[in-house]
Amino acid sequence: MRIIGEIAHAKYKITAMKNEGRLLLKIEDGLLEQTFKFRASEELSNISQIAQLVNGEFLQTVSVCFAQMQAAHQQTLTNYLQSLEQDSLNLPDII
Repeated sequence: MRIIGEIAHAKYKITAMKNEGRLLLKIEDGLLEQTFKFRASEELSNISQIAQLVNGEFLQTVSVCFAQMQAAHQQTLTNYLQSLEQDSLNLPDII
């Protein structure tokens, strides 16, 4: 897999990669990332063509997905930490 370019964005790190007839568009927001895969073709084969995919509507959908991912991430971490607290409360006292 090789990086074919980056797309400038104020909030996200957006990287385009190529791998065995596929183009990958990776969008990162902190600890979260989304990856979109496309088949390479004449219409979609270089960074400028991929950059055309990254429009306002697409980024709005990405943003909604990141918000859902962040909520799931936070809830999972909260549940895990609560389970650790519960486990520590159930331990017998050692005298």
